[in-house]
Amino acid sequence: MIVTKCDTMAAVANNIPKVALGDEVEGGTSLDEDLTMPAELKKELMPKHVAVIMDGNRRWAEMRGLPLSEGHIAGMKSLKRVVKLCLSWEIKVLTIFMFSTDNWARSKVSVSSVSDIGIHLI
Repeated sequence: MIVTKCDTMAAVANNIPKVALGDEVEGGTSLDEDLTMPAELKKELMPKHVAVIMDGNRRWAEMRGLPLSEGHIAGMKSLKRVVKLCLSWEIKVLTIFMFSTDNWARSKVSVSSVSDIGIHLI
């Protein structure tokens, strides 16, 4: 399976909240919500391949006055939901563009943070 929860040691080591990439977030909604296909969507018209470009996580955090890592965590939670929807709706191929060549020009801490969060998702 693609999605895993981060363990306690990794969460402490990477300063990522233990539940941040899990299914339940206190005060939030469960990622295990009903993922059945809405009636207005036709299964036979669903795409076989979906591509996602993950962009704007840093801007999202900055606009809310949050640490940049919170933007990346929010992006990963959104990605996790997309993965679950694709599995539930029988979309066979999901391509994720998660890290562009421009990202490598950022600080080592920023690159490491994004990489660490991504590794916990895988």
